[in-house]
Amino acid sequence: MRTYLLNIGFLFCLKIAIGFSVPLYGQPLLFENYSSEQGLSQNSCYSIAQDNEGFMWFGTQDGLNRYDGKQFKVFLPQNDIGKELPSNYISALFFDQQKNMLWVGTLLGTCMYNPLKDSLSALSEFFPFAARLENTPVKKIISFKANEYWFITYNHGLMLLNTCPNAGVLFLMGTNTGLTVLLSIMVNSSQVF
Repeated sequence: MRTYLLNIGFLFCLKIAIGFSVPLYGQPLLFENYSSEQGLSQNSCYSIAQDNEGFMWFGTQDGLNRYDGKQFKVFLPQNDIGKELPSNYISALFFDQQKNMLWVGTLLGTCMYNPLKDSLSALSEFFPFAARLENTPVKKIISFKANEYWFITYNHGLMLLNTCPNAGVLFLMGTNTGLTVLLSIMVNSSQVF
């Protein structure tokens, strides 16, 4: 992205330097706004993901929303398709393209979208050893390599879930006191920062 912006800046300066004799062409930026007027369950959106089917997923203060390009489908703890949702407040979404799995983090825990049932399911349904995450408030979910999922939590620090058999959940840092503030992580040469 940075290289793209530098290239655009260079072309703009070049155009000015040669007296506007070379026309610049580009695609128009298309952007649509969606709100509760179009069916979004709530206007505050905290996380966005796109799955392999092209559906757009929006995490709001009042549920998980799936947009198919025409209409929204809302997953809430109060309806059958969202009854496994730990909270209405969706704080994190992560779509794993290789495994075709949507992870949903909330203020009260984590669940997953089950495409076979077109509904949300408890983590323990897929990974029985990950039940601890069903009740852990999650701020962000990310993956750097296959079968490993990192969870930045609100009050339990950083957690690593390895979905390989017999691997489980590893508690990495933080305390139960809520004093640890972690906003993001990255991996460089197999080291976590």
